[in-house]
Order: sequence, then structure tokens, then C-alpha cells
Amino acid sequence: MLNPSFAKIRVLVVGLGSAGMRHVENLLSLGVRDVTACSEWRKLKQLAVGGREVEVVNDYLQALDRNPDAVFIANPTSFHVAYLEKAVERGCHVYVEKPLAAASSAGHAAILRRILERKSVVAVGHQLRFNECLRRLKSQLSNGVIGRILHVHVDMGEFLPDYHPDEDYRVGYAARAELGGGVLSTQIHDINYLHWLLGPFQRVYAVGGKISELEIDVEDSVSFLMKANGCPVTVHMDYLQRCRERLVIVTGELGTLTWNYYLNTLTLSNGQGQTETGPGGSLVRNEMFLAAASDFLTCIQTQARPTTDFREAVMDLTVVDAIRDSFSSDKAVTVCYDVA
Repeated sequence: MLNPSFAKIRVLVVGLGSAGMRHVENLLSLGVRDVTACSEWRKLKQLAVGGREVEVVNDYLQALDRNPDAVFIANPTSFHVAYLEKAVERGCHVYVEKPLAAASSAGHAAILRRILERKSVVAVGHQLRFNECLRRLKSQLSNGVIGRILHVHVDMGEFLPDYHPDEDYRVGYAARAELGGGVLSTQIHDINYLHWLLGPFQRVYAVGGKISELEIDVEDSVSFLMKANGCPVTVHMDYLQRCRERLVIVTGELGTLTWNYYLNTLTLSNGQGQTETGPGGSLVRNEMFLAAASDFLTCIQTQARPTTDFREAVMDLTVVDAIRDSFSSDKAVTVCYDVA
């Protein structure tokens, strides 16, 4: 996916955990020549990627003083908004890892105004939107293949200690409220693509919280019912399933479409039987990350709106706020979007 036109874009990558390291490697493979890394958490002094030395600095503001064109923010979630604002103030374009923020979605309208004033391209790391099966699912729904949608169900689960087996799960951001963790934030991908498939949600009722013996202080299991344009949507998300799962079942008047993320399949079931409509073969996760980074860099050059932009990410946070309000209060909650 080498793109010679990316060679002149100067990029700063903030955070050198698994996400940040992936971005450094992918940017180099896409043809970006000037990549600098910022390591404030681990205080790394040097970094070699594929036999190439990448300069590392340990102070974010000093790194911004080098006037990068774009900043990839991959530090803990609780720092995302502050780092995003500083980058936008410097006139940088920004790719920020999901979720956009750790806390409430409130107040982001002001940030959006600043982004528009500065003409910054801001993308959020929802790489699942570049999954071929999901894109085919979206296309088939738009083309009316299964007719009017009657119901959507999502099941997403993975055992938290298996996320990064070489790290202690208890110290990662996903496990800690102070760093913006919790299954709703960490797996906000599913809310993001449901927005894309179905549009805004009106109401939500949720049951959830911390139900396991994992040493964490965030929710690890949530089930919720939402409504989008009259269509019921049921979702379960957890940190607990030993056999990881991400399954989406969309039932319509004319048939059912089933997306199995890990099997990399999209299946159409109707009166004529079952038909595989997905690409098949093994899922290559990094292809989605490469496509997301490429989309962002291309949008910098064209000033187009990125596939996963700031507005959508704020809408996702609004739904997370409503879900948490619902399972805390044991009441149905209206979803009130602040940024459209």
C-alpha cells in the first residue's frame, strides 16, 4: 500500500504501546518518510522499526514545536482530548485512537468549532469501518437485499487478560477508570458501526456493570436494547468470553445477514437457503489499520471528510453516556446528541 504522495507528510506518533507501535510501522510502510515518536509514558530513548531508526522524544509540547503536519494520538484514553486540542491549536491534522474521550460527550461542540476554524482533518481510529465484510453488509442493506430491517443483534466478547498477553491486564487503560477504560469505551467500535448502519438512536435501556472477579474498576459486561428509526437493536458486550466473539445478525422481511468478524464471513439466509457473500479467507487485521491510516492521510491532501470523523465519535460517546446512565439508574434513557 506504498503511496509516494505520502512521503512529504511529517507525522508525530504519540504513545508507543501496541497501538502506537502499529501506527509507526504502518506509516513507514505506507511511504511516510518523516515519522517522529513521542514516548512520555515509558520514556523510551530509541526505536528501530524494520531496521530503520525512528527519532523518539519524551515531551509532547517539544514534539509539537517541530511542526508536524499530522499527529497520531495513541496514549491512554484519558489524555486524548487534551492532546487533540493542543495539536489542533498548532494547526495539525489529527488521527486519534478510539475512544475519542474517556468521560462524557458533553462540551465537544466547542472543540468541533475549533477544528473547523483551523481546517484540521480529524479522524478517529475505528478501523472496523474498513472491514470488507462490514462494508458489504452496509451495501446490501442499502440495496434492500433483505428488505425492511426488523431487528439487529450484536454479540461481542473477549477475555480481557488475553487482549495483550505479554502485558499485565490490570495496568492497561482498558481496566482502569482513571485512564478511560471499561468495555463500552474499549469496544466502542460496535456502537460506531451501528451508527453507520442504522443512523441515530432514540432510546436505550441497559443492564450491566462489573460482574466478574477480574481486578478492574470498570464495567466488564453490558447488555442493552436501543431503538433506531423504530428498529430494535440488542447488543451484548463483555470482557469475559474465553472464546472471543463478534457477531452481527440483521434480520429483515426478506432474509437475514450474519457477519462473523473472526471467521471473516458474511452470510445471507433467505427462502432459497444460505449464500456466502463475504471475502472468505483469514482475517488480516492490519489491513484495516493500514486502510484507516491511508484514508486519513489522503484526506489531509484533499481536505475531504475522513471515513471516521470527529462528529461520529462524539455521537458514539453520547450513546455510551446514555448506556451508563441507564444501567446505573435502572431506567430507559433518551439519547441526546450534542454534535450532529
